[in-house]
Amino acid sequence: MDTQHHPLFDDYTYVVLSAPAFAPLFQRYRPVVFGQTFGYQPEDTYNVQEARAARRLQQQMSGRYRLRIGIYYQETVFAGWTVGWQRDSDVYYMANTGILPQHQNRGIYTHLLPTLLSIIGKEGFQVVESRHTASNNRVIIPKLKAGFVISGLEVSDQFGTLVWLRYFFNETRRRMMDVRTGEHIPDDELRQLLHLP
Repeated sequence: MDTQHHPLFDDYTYVVLSAPAFAPLFQRYRPVVFGQTFGYQPEDTYNVQEARAARRLQQQMSGRYRLRIGIYYQETVFAGWTVGWQRDSDVYYMANTGILPQHQNRGIYTHLLPTLLSIIGKEGFQVVESRHTASNNRVIIPKLKAGFVISGLEVSDQFGTLVWLRYFFNETRRRMMDVRTGEHIPDDELRQLLHLP
């Protein structure tokens, strides 16, 4: 696993982490970043058989691409993380990003997004998906500015009302989203793809 610090911006770097290196950091710092949120872990509701089945199903997912990144200040101070995984053959899911309170509002997320998209794009994924509580403008706005588009809404038992965002590496697919939402009429290329006269 790569343990090298890569420049992010200013005194911030990132490291691609292994699962064993990431797990204790996430366990320790998740409550610090998300302690005031109103959610729960579905596995806390499972009975013994459901928990056993969930572990078995999770093990079947182990071959899928996963990315765990630690964010550091001056290479030694842990400042945050981002984690995600392959959902489908061409879709990467940005599952969770957390920046510790003392490092928030410094532009980390804005600088992190292009780095993440570069890493994910080089892997060959076509789409990046994420979902966020509908009022989480601190994340939604930077993602929209980075080229993500709103692709859906969900009412989650775990987190409440969520907004789904998608980033398309393929510009034609991105333009198709504007057609599908009624923002634009299809140009000749899109009309051909849609089999329209």
